[in-house]
Amino acid sequence: MDRTKTMADVYGVFYDFSCMLKAKVDKNNPNASKTLNRLEAIQNVCREGGVLHKRKPYVNDEAQSTALFVSYMLQIVMLLPLLALVFVYLRAN
Repeated sequence: MDRTKTMADVYGVFYDFSCMLKAKVDKNNPNASKTLNRLEAIQNVCREGGVLHKRKPYVNDEAQSTALFVSYMLQIVMLLPLLALVFVYLRAN
């Protein structure tokens, strides 16, 4: 939040934070629907402010990019044996 210099930045921080909170709401909690409704209201206010497109997203932590990298590496590792099997099959014929 210390990087907010404009109202677009403030709206953006509130929008990003509400998105993070929304993902963490436990659906089994008795207050989940009330919490989700309030988070949706915050997101609507931020969207209706009309300045979200003018800011840069601040949610860009290393954990997110590391998880994406690991996901890509797992896909590659799982694809290699499949390609090897196809290659062996084609060589046999």
